[in-house]
This record gives sequence, C-alpha cells and structure tokens, in this order.
Amino acid sequence: MPFRKKYQRTKTACRSVRNHSGFTLLEILVATAVLAFGILAVGSMQVTSIRQNAHANRVTEASILARDQLERLMAFPYDNAALDEGESQKDDSPTGYTISWDISNEIANTKLITVTVQHDKLRRDIVLTSIKPGPP
Repeated sequence: MPFRKKYQRTKTACRSVRNHSGFTLLEILVATAVLAFGILAVGSMQVTSIRQNAHANRVTEASILARDQLERLMAFPYDNAALDEGESQKDDSPTGYTISWDISNEIANTKLITVTVQHDKLRRDIVLTSIKPGPP
C-alpha cells in the first residue's frame, strides 16, 4: 500500500506539471498587445522621419540655389550693371523656390550682397550674405 500511495502522488504531480506547461491565452493576448504597441510606435517614428527627411531635402536645395546665385553675382566685375544697388527677384517655378537678392553700397568701395531663397514648405528663409570689395 505505501508504494501505491507514492505512485499516485507522483502521477498527480506529473499531471499538475503537464497542466501548467505552455502559455495561457491571457499571456498571449498581453504579448500581442505589447508587440502591436511597439509596431505602432515604430510606424509613427517612420512617418516623422520621412517628413523630416523631405524638409531637410528642401533646405538643402534652397541652400544650393542661394549659394549658386551668390557665386554668380560675386563673379561679375565690381562695376557691372548686374551689381547695381537695389533688389531683384527670380522665380524658379517648377521647383517652387523664389530667389531674391539685395545689393547695397553701405560701406564705401564695397557691395553687400544678400541672397534670400523662399519656399512655401520651408519653415524659414535661407539667407546668404557676402561682401564684394571694389577695385583698389
């Protein structure tokens, strides 16, 4: 008899271990919810990243356009009509950028050249300034 009781206890212990193996439905639901939350967070970060990347591309394009226009103006001789005092503007319609420049003679024998590039989707204007010295 003692052997039989011992055998029954062991059999019962095996059954209780077997009943507790694996995952419960609640554990699977919680794990799925955590995974879904993580995927949604990564998805929203991806959307933000794409927007910021597009904005950075626009800023880069505007900077390149401003630098290009400034270099063109700096290449003219000091007394060229293109460097007369005043404001000028050029629309780069296909890309949506507006390039404007202002030339002033605030300091004797120098020209202050300021180039501004604007775009509807830029949060700020891109402004580059340079001084062109006159002949000695």
